[in-house]
Amino acid sequence: MAALRRARHGLSKVSFMQNAFLAKSAISVSAFMTAASAWAQSTTPAQPPERGQEGWTGDILVIGVRGGYGVPATDAGTRTDTPLIQVPQSIQVLTRTLIEEQDRRTLGEALVNVSGVTPTRSDEVLFIPPIIRGFPAEVYLDGLPVFAGNQQAYDPNGLVGVARIDVLKGPSATLYGGGLGTPLGGIINLESERPGDRLGGTLALRAGSFSTWNPYGELNVPLADGLATRIAGEYQRNDSWIDKVDGRRWSIQPSLSYQIDAATDLLVQGQFSHCSTLEYSGLPADAALAGTIRRNAFPGTESN
Repeated sequence: MAALRRARHGLSKVSFMQNAFLAKSAISVSAFMTAASAWAQSTTPAQPPERGQEGWTGDILVIGVRGGYGVPATDAGTRTDTPLIQVPQSIQVLTRTLIEEQDRRTLGEALVNVSGVTPTRSDEVLFIPPIIRGFPAEVYLDGLPVFAGNQQAYDPNGLVGVARIDVLKGPSATLYGGGLGTPLGGIINLESERPGDRLGGTLALRAGSFSTWNPYGELNVPLADGLATRIAGEYQRNDSWIDKVDGRRWSIQPSLSYQIDAATDLLVQGQFSHCSTLEYSGLPADAALAGTIRRNAFPGTESN
């Protein structure tokens, strides 16, 4: 009897092991079939709708002009039209689009966009140049110095006719010489608008407080094939909250361009400007602190 019970117990144990083995095999086969089915579904590409069927969109081609404030290349750092990414020097370019959208009217107002540059007031720029990285910077117009011995060659109070402003930071005496702080600080180069082959122009008027009037405009006229002229000008008159301090200035910038061949053109341009204003030196410190003089007084004039 004991032997029979042991035999039945062994048979039962074998039967249990067989059932467990079959269950594991069934689970493994089921998992393999599920994974194979999922893999087959993931590798079968979805068939796009054919032309004319519902859901068909076709190819979409978008054509436009790239916007933004950046320029791909400039000649400020190498004297050649080199992409900025290939110039081993820090150059920041202020485009005409940026100047117009921010309504910057003077060189000092535009330079606030440049890091490392300390602009000066428009009424002081003829005597105190802007500062780049702690050093005085020379101002150039189309690659030529305008403040080196000829401080009246450019009107810093207006940006009419300026296409862009290039700010070259760091040593640049190899290309531009050693005036002021250029060997260490950098330079500021203003590029003029050039005559084009399309007829167009702008005319605007700006007005403000203290009887400020500032009409300005530009006109581009193609004269013949490869020959075009452009003229820009402005006039401004303004008073001030300070007695006897007012200003009058005007500027005219004509230019003529002739395309000699595909790689050569001749550009003749000029600028005629006049600025008349009274320099204000401030109030005496003792009288201003004591309150014995008006804040808007100009000491030394007939009314004061």
